[in-house]
Amino acid sequence: MAVDHSPSGATITALRLEAGGRVLQLPIGDAVTTAVPAVLTPLPLAVAPVEGMTVIDDFPVVQVDLSYLLTGVPGTGRTVVVVRQGNSRVAFRTDRSSLAMGTVVPATELAGFVRSFTPTDGGSSEQTVSTYVLPLHIILLKAQGRVFGVPAVSVECINRVTPLTNLRSTTDEPRSLVLLNDEALPSRPIPTRLGGEMVPISGEEWGVVVTLPNERFVWMATSVLGLRTVACEKIRSVAIPDESPLLWYEDEQGDFVELIDPAGVLGGFCSIVPTTRVPKFMAGLRSDLQLRCGPFRCLLPLAMTGRVLETVMSGLAKQKVASGDMPVVNAARLFGFSGECNPCRGVVVTLEDDRRIVLAVDEINADTVSQTTEAWHLPAVPTPVSRYFDGVLREGNSDTLIYRLRGFSIDLLPGCDEALMGWLPAQRINSF
Repeated sequence: MAVDHSPSGATITALRLEAGGRVLQLPIGDAVTTAVPAVLTPLPLAVAPVEGMTVIDDFPVVQVDLSYLLTGVPGTGRTVVVVRQGNSRVAFRTDRSSLAMGTVVPATELAGFVRSFTPTDGGSSEQTVSTYVLPLHIILLKAQGRVFGVPAVSVECINRVTPLTNLRSTTDEPRSLVLLNDEALPSRPIPTRLGGEMVPISGEEWGVVVTLPNERFVWMATSVLGLRTVACEKIRSVAIPDESPLLWYEDEQGDFVELIDPAGVLGGFCSIVPTTRVPKFMAGLRSDLQLRCGPFRCLLPLAMTGRVLETVMSGLAKQKVASGDMPVVNAARLFGFSGECNPCRGVVVTLEDDRRIVLAVDEINADTVSQTTEAWHLPAVPTPVSRYFDGVLREGNSDTLIYRLRGFSIDLLPGCDEALMGWLPAQRINSF
């Protein structure tokens, strides 16, 4: 909203907001636009006066009932005023808005409330819509005496294997037939290019199932070290004539960790300037699992996704008995919904501290999010929301928004007693 001038030459300095019989004036420089309230999507963990999230002028914004904020009584206004909050925006539903002249007196209620929001990251004064960014989640494995990483999106599953027999090969590579998850698959050595000691295969090996367009096989590893997230700026590539570049990064101990890329998902990292933008063939965000939790739609990143359970409604214990037992958490209740929900399905979720829980949801949908999806980093939101989510998407021309989960700590869960449904025994989880 540009600075305006009155016919008498006095400068317009304020935006006048009226709500619930109260009048507020904001600096005119904080005003962005006015609009008619659009369709709202419920916002997880939000309470009054927050009404939900919407998209105005192609930007996601949280909508707030200004009358409720000032008086505790829900307002009836039909005008939304969007104002700047740091590098983001917040929309206030008001009874009336207009331009005014004079000295602006800060409204303590409004200033305090807005400060309770977590502003968006970034240094520009305006948000920008960007192509969806895929966090670089890698699975760290040890094999042939070295640690290496493989993009989580390239791995179908990991489990212990039992070698069945050696296979004759037309190449010099030693291969065997292994049993993994009751399925016999051919194994092959991990194509690491950094030197290391050769470790003989034993009956306690781990198998990494890799699926390519025309084949499916198992890599053998001596141990699984866990899931890590690597900042894109740490990745380096070494150009080797007549060969594909060698990709690696330096870990916290200063060691080289080679990145093995069977499906070619890290092609963007071979350029001079590394990038984490999704390659064209992955632009459908196929690595994220869609969940419905009460009124909320969420995306669960592949790096957080474990075993998908058909049902979590039977066999729950009141407390943990064995070390492998997992807490079953009602996702809708965890996100603050108190209405009717039907958490009949479950998915094992890995949290940022490598602890695991079973997230109980109403529905799990593996359908691809289309390539026309608009995606944004999370805008300014109440702080509890930013603990669980890092982005928001709008599917095509739909008015419904989808929130993308982020890794969160188990420390956030003890206060959510109403969300804890019970404990699922380890043997029951492994039976799926």
